[in-house]
Amino acid sequence: MSALLAALPQLLTAIKIAGALYLIWIGIKAWRDQSAPVDLGAGDLGARKAPVELFRAGFLISISNPKALIFAAAFFPQFVDPLMPKAPQFAIMLASFVVIEMGWYMTYASGGRTLARFLREARWQHRFNKASGALFMLFGVSLLAWRHK
Repeated sequence: MSALLAALPQLLTAIKIAGALYLIWIGIKAWRDQSAPVDLGAGDLGARKAPVELFRAGFLISISNPKALIFAAAFFPQFVDPLMPKAPQFAIMLASFVVIEMGWYMTYASGGRTLARFLREARWQHRFNKASGALFMLFGVSLLAWRHK
């Protein structure tokens, strides 16, 4: 993939533009969302699953996510030096990615319960949709505005 992107730099530009437009589209959808509020506090959410089952299900969903695979294929090659051994570079990138992702997952998990109290109310859900929609649109527009030199 990196060889293809190096040979066709306009392909990377097309991928960036498509990604930016996708972010803007998601932002508009979130901003305009008028769906009924989700009931976050209703009853039992089902039987507890073993940690191994949860890990397996999450791993299978993540590894089969085409957006994540396209992101990795477009993002990571720019940090690989073709003249250096590849295995250590990928090991460092993978370790960095895992540490950053685990930090965010822990942040999401610890903040989720507090946020859920607010999001039980329709007005807070709509505010959350507006805020997240605005952020997605901002990221999309800023990606379109950013030019690599």
